[in-house]
Amino acid sequence: MRNMLYYLSMVTVIITLILLGYISYLYFIDGNNILVYSKEPMKVTVNKDNIDVLIEYCRTRKAPLVTYPAYINGIMYNLIPERVAGSEAGCFKRHRLYLLPEDLPNGKYRFQVRNEVEVNSIKKVWVGWVSEEFVVKK
Repeated sequence: MRNMLYYLSMVTVIITLILLGYISYLYFIDGNNILVYSKEPMKVTVNKDNIDVLIEYCRTRKAPLVTYPAYINGIMYNLIPERVAGSEAGCFKRHRLYLLPEDLPNGKYRFQVRNEVEVNSIKKVWVGWVSEEFVVKK
């Protein structure tokens, strides 16, 4: 009976160590460099009622994310967050159009995008970038 309890306790300790190692992997290692911007600051072209942002980035795998865009000039003017189900892995160069809010005052701005990437069930990673400075004149 004593030998059986000893082996049962050893199996319990081993399973606990395996679970702790797996959770540590999910939390500390998994998802590092999941989304990397290759060129910073991003290029911005100002049009009449929107801006065209050239984004160059690499994704190491498909993962859902939430994008939080904002205009910054000392005060942060947030836009509506966008949820993306997950695009393919690889390197991309994309043009994104963002509307200029009607109540945005004239001045010099930078455009900031913060992405919250859901790596796995217990970890979310924040990745962000800021554009070059541009002028808004209405």
